[in-house]
Amino acid sequence: MPTPPTRVASYITDSTAPTNTKPKTISGIPMQNGDLLVVDAVTYDNAGTNVFTTAPTGGSGLTWTSSGVVAVSGLESRAAWSAPVGSDQTASITLTHTATHPWLFTLTVWRAHGGIGAWAAAHNGVTGGTPSVTLNGVQENSAIHYSNGDWNVTAGARTYLSSGVGTPTELYYILDGTIQIQYNLAVYPDVGAAGNKTVGQSAPTGQRWAAIGIEIIGSSTPSGPVEGPHHSNAMARMRIF
Repeated sequence: MPTPPTRVASYITDSTAPTNTKPKTISGIPMQNGDLLVVDAVTYDNAGTNVFTTAPTGGSGLTWTSSGVVAVSGLESRAAWSAPVGSDQTASITLTHTATHPWLFTLTVWRAHGGIGAWAAAHNGVTGGTPSVTLNGVQENSAIHYSNGDWNVTAGARTYLSSGVGTPTELYYILDGTIQIQYNLAVYPDVGAAGNKTVGQSAPTGQRWAAIGIEIIGSSTPSGPVEGPHHSNAMARMRIF
């Protein structure tokens, strides 16, 4: 039976009100050979144009692979990437986009993993509802990275789906109605048995959502150090909380 992967650190560029500064950088990220990085980005509606056309940059020997894009008029624009780490290093990761709206990105570092498995990106058009994505063929004891952007900036406590996937840990929640961004990121640390897995939220309702789910496969190698702190890093400034 595989061991669930270990999330060792999480970072965010804008922990309160996202800005329109470009590019943005998360600095001073310690990583080890064999780690896995996941970058997740969100910005306000861009008339259906994918503005995240350039993969993240920085670090040594990192090759980024797209793990989801949502670009639909009237919704938040979303994109995600993943990259395996090939050497011990302390790196800075930079991302930009082609629009002028406020935006942010997050980065999570995973250890003792088996790589990226299934992923899915979905949206509900311009009608209100609750977000969810289904990942097909998820392996046992995988983790799932789940994020959502809500163009309606719907306030209220988040209730996450848990049937067949376990209880997730919410890492970040940003809501700023003045710039039309609502973003939340949660991780399901161990989904248990293999199969098709649906992750998302049952509340709040009325969201015009754009969600991404990414499987991080478990490993037969014992987990490394326990999970580290969450971080906020805006323009190379780190905040630990």
